[in-house]
Amino acid sequence: MRPFYLSLKLVFICIWLSAFFAPDSFSAGSSGRDRLSLSEGVCVEKSEAFFSKGRTKEAVNCLKSFIRSHERPDHKERVHHYLYFLLGNYYSTLSRSENSGDEKSSSTMAAQCYRKALEADPGFYAAWLNLAGCCYEMEDYKEAALAFENAYEYSDPKKAVHYYYAAVCRFQSQQGKKALVLFDTLFREHPDQITLAWKETLVNILFSLERYREALPHIEELARASQQPKKKRWQEVLLNRYLILEMDEKALAYAGFLTGSDPL
Repeated sequence: MRPFYLSLKLVFICIWLSAFFAPDSFSAGSSGRDRLSLSEGVCVEKSEAFFSKGRTKEAVNCLKSFIRSHERPDHKERVHHYLYFLLGNYYSTLSRSENSGDEKSSSTMAAQCYRKALEADPGFYAAWLNLAGCCYEMEDYKEAALAFENAYEYSDPKKAVHYYYAAVCRFQSQQGKKALVLFDTLFREHPDQITLAWKETLVNILFSLERYREALPHIEELARASQQPKKKRWQEVLLNRYLILEMDEKALAYAGFLTGSDPL
């Protein structure tokens, strides 16, 4: 019997920092600036006004025009990384039809903006998180995993779910061993946050590595603690594992338990 394979769809996560933080609350990063200039602040307000009215394409063009005019060689100061972050957020909300005039997809353009923001501020947690979402949308699971890992490192407090998503992305990019390392960290650092759903993912990873005996305790817990109809499915998997691993006495006892508790 093959393991249950994941049908995971990560929700694209956009952190709209402009709604929660004033511009002077950003870290300076390598750009050396922690505040928006007056002209940058005006541009941000203008683009947000467009966006709030559902005119996302105009919000994008507003920021793009400002960035182009201020990234010329004769400008001494680089554009603040927040503008790239905000532009990435706008791109991420564009539908394919709205973005049909561009050569690259909205997700690709958004990812480029987040990378640009991270060049200036490598510790920009929200940019790592949104970059992870873009890369997942583009099925670039390796970069998505790395971005989720960085989001975990720069989050305060540490959020276990970011490492879980990173493990899923590692698994989906055929990096089962690296996914397992991330799970080891989760069990060590966040044991109280491990859910049954996460353990289902872990079993899939262990099965892909043919580490069936290591998966057995987790399968036993899933067969015991899951709700129907998953419970019965995991019970079937557990009985199957006992037989394949030639644990005949356990298999016979468990088969007796199953038929006694559910004669049908």
